[in-house]
Amino acid sequence: MSHIASGQSTRLVVATAAMSFGIAVPVWAQTVTSSPDKSSEIARDASIEEIFVVARRREESIQDVPVAISAFSESDLYDAGIENVAQLAEVVPNMVFHAGAPIGGSTSTGSLYIRGVGSNEVSMGTEPGVGLYVDDVYLARSVGSVLDLVDIESVQVLRGPQGTLFGRNNVGGAILVKTRRPSDDFSGNVELTVGTEDRMEIQAAVNMPLSNSVRTRLSMLGGERDGYVNNLDGGDNLGEKNRLAGRGVLEWDAADNVIVTVTADASRERGSAIPSVLLGLVPVIPGTSTPTQIQELANLNLNCGGRSVLGNSGNPACIDQQYIQGPFDSFGGYVSPDPIFDSQGSRPYENKSDLDVWGVSMKLAWAVHESLTVNSITAWRELDGFWPSNSDHSPNPGAETKNDYQQEQFSQEIQLLGTAMNERLDWITGLYYFEENGENLNVVHFPAVIFRSGGKFATDSLALFAQASYDLSDVLEWTVGLRYTTEDKKYETENFQQIIGALLDPFTQTYLDFRANPIPFVFGPTPDLDFDEFTPSTSLAWHVGSQTMIYVSYAEGYKSGGYEQRLAPGTPVVPSFNPEYSKVYELGLKSTLADGRLAITSALFTNDYSGMQISVIDGVAPTLTNAGDATINGAELGLDWSPAQRTLVSANIGWLDASYDRLSERALASGVALGNSLPNVSEWQIAASLSHDFELWKNGVLTPRLDWSWRSEYSVDSANTPLLTQQDFHLLNASITWTSSNQRWAAVLAARNITDEAYLVAGLAQYSVGQTEGQFAWPSEWNLSVRYTF
Repeated sequence: MSHIASGQSTRLVVATAAMSFGIAVPVWAQTVTSSPDKSSEIARDASIEEIFVVARRREESIQDVPVAISAFSESDLYDAGIENVAQLAEVVPNMVFHAGAPIGGSTSTGSLYIRGVGSNEVSMGTEPGVGLYVDDVYLARSVGSVLDLVDIESVQVLRGPQGTLFGRNNVGGAILVKTRRPSDDFSGNVELTVGTEDRMEIQAAVNMPLSNSVRTRLSMLGGERDGYVNNLDGGDNLGEKNRLAGRGVLEWDAADNVIVTVTADASRERGSAIPSVLLGLVPVIPGTSTPTQIQELANLNLNCGGRSVLGNSGNPACIDQQYIQGPFDSFGGYVSPDPIFDSQGSRPYENKSDLDVWGVSMKLAWAVHESLTVNSITAWRELDGFWPSNSDHSPNPGAETKNDYQQEQFSQEIQLLGTAMNERLDWITGLYYFEENGENLNVVHFPAVIFRSGGKFATDSLALFAQASYDLSDVLEWTVGLRYTTEDKKYETENFQQIIGALLDPFTQTYLDFRANPIPFVFGPTPDLDFDEFTPSTSLAWHVGSQTMIYVSYAEGYKSGGYEQRLAPGTPVVPSFNPEYSKVYELGLKSTLADGRLAITSALFTNDYSGMQISVIDGVAPTLTNAGDATINGAELGLDWSPAQRTLVSANIGWLDASYDRLSERALASGVALGNSLPNVSEWQIAASLSHDFELWKNGVLTPRLDWSWRSEYSVDSANTPLLTQQDFHLLNASITWTSSNQRWAAVLAARNITDEAYLVAGLAQYSVGQTEGQFAWPSEWNLSVRYTF
């Protein structure tokens, strides 16, 4: 079903198909399903005919797909200086991916939104709103979701609900990461990087064919980097990250029509606590005369004498304005406030976080005959993490937590793909099974009480799906799909929801010790949750000539319900929440003009977003609830223009008009108002880039590149807390790349956030405790990378 004419073979022709979906990627990009190392490593002389994506579970030209897609090859990512999936948000319209979470999480935890729909939660009681897939395997947790893009063949970002063909909970969209497959020749690359905050890193990959039918590929990443928030206590800076990761792939031609691919990966991350800082303190809960816990209890100790949090005493025994130091300075305060608290969990309370992730998968692709293919994808993954959090950023007992986080998942997918009716009909049907088990222990120290929270979680999900695309004529294609999902969730709280210490004397900070006989505060078993949902989709694509497509589509997505995990004393039963739903109508256009020199794309959409799961604070900690309904209207416009040989100008604009239609009483009571903006939603996001290739005769190619983006105001919390509202800001990145004439050597000198903007990516206001904290993105940074390809 290809309606795209062949591309021209000169470098004057812009990579029109790559640019036709509204993103800023380099003009000299390879196809997304790119070739082995030597031809894809910064290969700027490659002619481009078509870009192929797998948005409908089969490879097809992006011009044939009635879905808003952004696609990147490995060389695109390299040229743009994109090193992890979070940085994709700088070049994808209406996408937000912050490397940070409001509460807890490691330095590799992300808050991901597409078109205003997503999640910033790390709790096992809920699910992400945007699906992240690596080699067709769904990653169920946001912890560890900020993947380093090492040895990647392509990344595809699908905007809007993907509720028919993909695994789970794709209510906002899906990100498909495809790693590089083995090739038939012995080849590889090695890359060294140095940069800001003593960054030192090495990446390497090698292809090693074992026979005519067996190929292997090994890749690794090792590196370390200091944190960017200065720890004024003198310990490690916050945000430090040391990582070692590796991946092995074995590909076997089991028969002429059967390919078996086995992939194993593992990563080990060691670092310091998340790089958050104290933003504000209040003496009373807003709107009341009730003192906050820090004011009434923490500052009543013998050495502080009850001084106000609004003062600046200089007395280290008081929690007050002295601990508010700005966006990149913090008194970390990772000193155990009490032996009762420190004894709980797997590790002591200190400025250290750990994350270990590993997985193995096997894909069997059987071409039964030319019109039928069977795919089987089997995967197992495990995650083990620990991290501390100090919300008051002082060495005093204020608001401290420790988290132990273990998760494992198994998935099995069977796909049958085929064609019929003289290839006028493409179809796919299949089955997807997912099983997850996890345990998350939260140990919490507040001024009045020390307690354990969390629990054991289990999920079983089974889905049946089918989709068909039929050519009604030579220019009209109709697609219809349906997915049925049934899901069962369990939550076990025994030995978790317990009080283990209570404040006896605020003057001496003495606590009663209940560890021998902890006091439970949740009673009875927690009922299981069961969900059954149908999520349909349909689209009509009209190919106006060979270079333009107009489409209309309707798609539904849903995110399953769950349990509120962060429970505090006074909560006798575990609250739960229902699924949220997204129904999106979209009109889109993809076109290439001016003999392939100009690419334009646009999309208009409206989202009926109901049962929204958002984070509210109606106690001492944030928790999820079905807050109400919203309508999200939006538009996306992208263009790419090659005004002269070897020059590319790219730009995209995203606009969102998101507003609440209805809010629950609980959401209103927690400070969320109908006039509030949805969390992490900006009305405008604009990006542009400029690059040019300078030929250095026999000395290779020199390519300077400039990237600029602007984002309008947004809030990182649902209550739109003033201290957690980020004003509009600009980002400016620049790089210069040299590629040798034989394409074996390459060097990149890059700078990010050149103007040193300080902008919020996460935050939390706990008014009953009395503090507000936030996390800012990296300030100005630079790096130098040298790569050798063999």
